[in-house]
Amino acid sequence: MELGIVSEVYRILMLTAAMMVCLGHGSNDVANSISPFLTALQVDGTDIKFAYLLGSAGIALGLLCLGFKVMETVGKNVVKLDFAKGFSAQFATALSVNLGSIIGIPLSTTHCMVGSLMGLILAQKLDRVKDVYPEEDE
Repeated sequence: MELGIVSEVYRILMLTAAMMVCLGHGSNDVANSISPFLTALQVDGTDIKFAYLLGSAGIALGLLCLGFKVMETVGKNVVKLDFAKGFSAQFATALSVNLGSIIGIPLSTTHCMVGSLMGLILAQKLDRVKDVYPEEDE
């Protein structure tokens, strides 16, 4: 019973971290993707609000159309994720991307997520982690 409560807590934490990743994804990746468009609009003296709207709509549309396939592939084929591991990966990504946005460093949310997943894979090789997550027979 207690394992179910812990799982539910990590489920909520993972959802919260995913929202933080979305915030970072919007603030950082939209800016990265529309920066050439912004430059062209600023040269013409055109209002740049349209570029932000277009970039946000493009990323939202991409996530709605194929985001589930990417999440399924990463969560099932690349590394087996449960709620605790998912929270760790999401939180590390959110922290990196949002901090990069605050400092002004252009980062890729996808690259940060892959880096955090690689960290999870490497951590699974540690003896202390193996005690908590024994290897499952496939």
